[in-house]
Amino acid sequence: MRRYDREWTINMKMVSLDELSKALDLKTLPTVWRECWVDSESSYPSECLYFVQEDYLTDINNDLKLSDDKMELLMKTAALIRNSEFLCHYTWLWYYLTFMTDKVNWSWTFSEGWPLPEKDLGQLKEMLHALVLLGEIPTLREFYEKKGINREVYLDTLAELSNCMGLHKKFFGFYGIGVYRMGWLILCFKGRIFRIDRLHFMHCYFGIDADGGSEDGGHNIYENAVTGKRISCKGNTDEPMVLQKQGQWKLLLQKGDGLLDVHIPVGDTLNHDECIMSYKNAINFFRRFFPEQDVKGFFCGSWLLCPELTHLLKKESNILKFQNDYFIYDTFPENNSAIYDFVFWKKPSPLEELPGDTSLQRGIKEYLAAGKSIYAANGVIMENDIA
Repeated sequence: MRRYDREWTINMKMVSLDELSKALDLKTLPTVWRECWVDSESSYPSECLYFVQEDYLTDINNDLKLSDDKMELLMKTAALIRNSEFLCHYTWLWYYLTFMTDKVNWSWTFSEGWPLPEKDLGQLKEMLHALVLLGEIPTLREFYEKKGINREVYLDTLAELSNCMGLHKKFFGFYGIGVYRMGWLILCFKGRIFRIDRLHFMHCYFGIDADGGSEDGGHNIYENAVTGKRISCKGNTDEPMVLQKQGQWKLLLQKGDGLLDVHIPVGDTLNHDECIMSYKNAINFFRRFFPEQDVKGFFCGSWLLCPELTHLLKKESNILKFQNDYFIYDTFPENNSAIYDFVFWKKPSPLEELPGDTSLQRGIKEYLAAGKSIYAANGVIMENDIA
């Protein structure tokens, strides 16, 4: 891959945000756009917007390995952008806000409500997010090289872009990225999430960014006990938790302790042995390349940890093997959106409109029809519990 050196110089040909808004038929402009517009324009590349150039995209695809049909749509989107001065400045604003300023408060849906250029790009507007992310490849590549991180991890993590394009097509019928998946992919392109073998991992802190919004602000976890909500080992909140005096228990985890947040890439079989290998290799990876980050175990917040699945699946199922590794300490019965995103691949819909192509889909449909629910749950694994 060629090295692309980017030098930010004062852009003497600034575009007015109001002019851009009118030209692209953007209705409502977010406040942060107005706050950052001058700085964005000042840092606009003096010669060309490098990440919409054909040679740049061809070059980085040696690493991305996008299929021909995905690459064709990406090239079409890039061509439309580079042939329009306003689209170039619009796309650069997205890049600036995503990677060059701390004025945007990151969240999974941080760009929700940001207007897209429907008039100029049509359906291809959903590919714009991908181009913005690809603008960060030179910085990401340099980060991996300076850390000395294995190139295989770099390529496996980058592959999530192609994976998300495919998920977008499965969900909407056409390739793209969209708001939610861009929020996820930013973490990959900022060097915070890494794919290590079967699973994705990101460092987090228990009770701060890895506690799923607990009402009491977090838990302490002891051997055989949790302080906090009424809870039991498999998330059964029907029985009250008997709190013991702290002196009777060995404290394993408390607010602020470091963990690895586990995410499960879609597509491959959730083989239990491969997951165990991922956990072990992830511990070694973070201790080698990020020794300043304390790691005591793993956190996962997912529908895969829902205790109700024990009523649907066989004990030997990969999902239950995955679930059984975790101490499930919190459940969220009101949060059932993930099964639509990752099981049915569509927005919440009436039961008769949900597909039943797989045994899992059919089983969950029957469960829902009985008035029950599959929902999110939180769990942890301590390092010493990895088999």
